Amino acid sequence: MTKVQISSVITGYHVYKKKQPIGTVCYVLKDKSNVHDKESLVVKNSDSQTIGHVPATPVTLKSTLNEVLDISCSAIEIKCEIIGTPTLAFPPWVNNPNKPGAVIPCRYTIEIPGTMAPNVKDIMCKHLGYDLVNDIVKFHEVFTPPTSQSQYPDSPDWKSMTP
Repeated sequence: MTKVQISSVITGYHVYKKKQPIGTVCYVLKDKSNVHDKESLVVKNSDSQTIGHVPATPVTLKSTLNEVLDISCSAIEIKCEIIGTPTLAFPPWVNNPNKPGAVIPCRYTIEIPGTMAPNVKDIMCKHLGYDLVNDIVKFHEVFTPPTSQSQYPDSPDWKSMTP
């Protein structure tokens, strides 16, 4: 599997007020109940409580993650790890300087089969720009053994990369 990590925030803490301990891993899902924003992505904890949302601005992280979720591959998963305590929104995540709201610092992780990594990187470059992807995104190759009787590894170079 390949992991793509993006440092960002969760917006909406001032609305939901669901404080989570640092290190908590949450899940990112499409928010089909949001009538105001069809592209909305919700962040939920393991108890399925809404913690907040993926920010829409300033970069198009939300659009990027939506397009990744649209790839027809059941092995794709987006997680969100809490890496800080709730705080007043700070640049670049301030939508309204007069009412900054609150955000939770986090790290989004996209887990994908190694063979899909180039597709995801292309999507990210399209939405975020090549330079920004290189600045804020970390790709981690995690080579795993075969997961089924087919003897095909999740990562293309599994046999050549393992001792």
